[in-house]
Amino acid sequence: MQGKRIGVVGDAMLDRFLWGDTDRISPEAPVPVIRTQRETLMPGGAANVANNIAALGGRAELVGFAAADEAGKKLRAVLRKAGVTSHLFNLSRRMTTEKTRIIARGQQIVRVDREVTASLNKREHRTLLHMVLKKLPEWDALVLSDYVKGVFDGALIAAIVRAAQKSHTPIIADLKPEHLLLARGVTIVAPNEHEALLATKTTSFSLAGKFLSKRLRSAVLITRGEHGMALFEKNKVRNFPAAAREVFDVAGAGDTVTAVLALALGSGASLPDAVDLANRAAGIVVGKVGVATVTPQELLRA
Repeated sequence: MQGKRIGVVGDAMLDRFLWGDTDRISPEAPVPVIRTQRETLMPGGAANVANNIAALGGRAELVGFAAADEAGKKLRAVLRKAGVTSHLFNLSRRMTTEKTRIIARGQQIVRVDREVTASLNKREHRTLLHMVLKKLPEWDALVLSDYVKGVFDGALIAAIVRAAQKSHTPIIADLKPEHLLLARGVTIVAPNEHEALLATKTTSFSLAGKFLSKRLRSAVLITRGEHGMALFEKNKVRNFPAAAREVFDVAGAGDTVTAVLALALGSGASLPDAVDLANRAAGIVVGKVGVATVTPQELLRA
C-alpha cells in the first residue's frame, strides 16, 4: 500500500473534540457541567478517509469544497499536517461543515453540527469534475465519500464513474441511501446495514446485498457492526466475523474501511483480501476513542 495514490472525492468536514471532566449537574438544567481541558481537531467525513489513507502510507488527494471561514482554514491546516494533498475549492456562499463532540471521562456527551446541506450548483459541480478528470490518470484508486452535504448528485456520480471505468481505476463508493442506487458500475459499494436497508427498502442485509449487487452490477460490502461484514460478489456471499475485541467508539470506522479497501484494491489485492484487511482495520479503530486512524504496524500485527 505504501505510496499508492488514492483520490478521494466527497464531503469534507472538520471534526472538533472538546475533552474535559465532570463531577456535577448544572443547576440550570439536568445536564452535566463539563470543564474543558483540551481541544483536538481532526479531518472529518471525506477528509477522514483521506487522513486514514495517509496514516497507512498512501498518498491521498482530496477533492471537495470548504468555505473561507475559520473552520475551513483549520481543516486545510490539519490536512497539511496529516500529509494529505487537498483540492478544496472555496465557496463563499456557505460554511465549512463542522462537527463538535464534547467528551468527558472517555464518553461522548453531545455532538453539535454546523453545516449547510444544499446541493452545489452546476458551475461548482463542473469545477469539481474538472479537477477529478485532471487527476484521475495519476490515481491508483478512487473513493466517493458521501455525507449528503451537497457534493454529489446523479450527474456528477455518473460522470466520475464513466471516466474511472475508461481508465480502469478501481472505484470504492461509500454513498448514503439517497445516492446509493446511483453507483452503477463501481468496483464496490460499502454501506452499513442500516443504509443498505433504507436504500433498498428490504428487511434483511442478505436481501439488500443481493439486490444492490444485481442492480449496480458491482460488488457490495455491508458492514454490520458487532456482526462483522458480508461481501456480495458474483452471486457469492462471504461473511467476515467482527475483528474488534473491545468497542469504545465507532465514529469514523466506516471511513477506515473505505480507506483500506481503496489502498488494497489500488495495490492489486483481490476483493476478499481487501475486505479481510478492512475488517481487521475496523476492529482496531473502534477500540480507540474519537475519530481515529490505523497505522501500518497496527494492521500488520492484526
